[in-house]
Amino acid sequence: MAKTKISEYSATPASNTDISNINIAEGCSPANVNNAIRSVMAQLKDQQDGTSGDPFTCSGTLTSSGTLAVTGGLTLDGAAGTSGQALVSAGTSNTPTWSTLGTIASQNANAVTITGGTITGITDLTVADGGTGASTITANSVILGNGASTLSGNLVAPSTSGNVLTSNGTTWTSAAPATPFSWVVSTVASSSSITSGVTSYSITSNTIMVLGTSYSYTGGNSGASLGVRIKNSGGTTLFTYTLTGANENNGGDGGSGMSSRSAWSVAVPSAAIGGTLEFFRVSGSASVELTINQVVKSA
Repeated sequence: MAKTKISEYSATPASNTDISNINIAEGCSPANVNNAIRSVMAQLKDQQDGTSGDPFTCSGTLTSSGTLAVTGGLTLDGAAGTSGQALVSAGTSNTPTWSTLGTIASQNANAVTITGGTITGITDLTVADGGTGASTITANSVILGNGASTLSGNLVAPSTSGNVLTSNGTTWTSAAPATPFSWVVSTVASSSSITSGVTSYSITSNTIMVLGTSYSYTGGNSGASLGVRIKNSGGTTLFTYTLTGANENNGGDGGSGMSSRSAWSVAVPSAAIGGTLEFFRVSGSASVELTINQVVKSA
């Protein structure tokens, strides 16, 4: 058979007696040598550009310093793999294998960059891993921190319309906003003359201040000053003091026909609600004309 491509040559030199049917056996025409060499060169070119369709076997190391382009099928140990598989190294001196990647574990699990796509069907991410630990979160609820625990049971629902987030010192709740502080002032115009006795005024609910005036004749060193006692509902005295500005002179100016008039206010502590204000003359001999003008209460 005429040897028209390299794969048809024999590894036994004596068996190669022609090249493309050109006789190169012992005793051949000298002219055949030139033709044979030219034919070998053509066959080498066909081998190089693939025209011959010959296979190429390398039992050593195949090194490419340029681009290794594979335009047909690629098999390893006769295996071409299946659709979707990739080559996975089997280590030094071992033939790579075809493998389905499947999970990140077969890739670089410690350095994975996801730049797109959709993640579905995974287990809920824990809080420690940047997730919530929950599959669903109640619609329109406010999420409260829960440490490293799952965001469950620590959601605040909107509740009643108009509610606001309110701190109770420990956590947040949905509650109605606090009523702004306001007060009302009622006119009393209750007057009395105090000599040696005591005039009492009952402290009713929500009272925060009592305002009034006092008047005393100060002529002839007979002026007087006005004191007040604040008692709780049990009758225990909480405070006792002289009203600032009430007949300050105490008649000390020694003038004749003189008098002193002053306005005063008494702040009422919450502990005194249900108790009394007791007004009395502290010093001097003149009577003190006391008028309770107004009472201020929280609304």
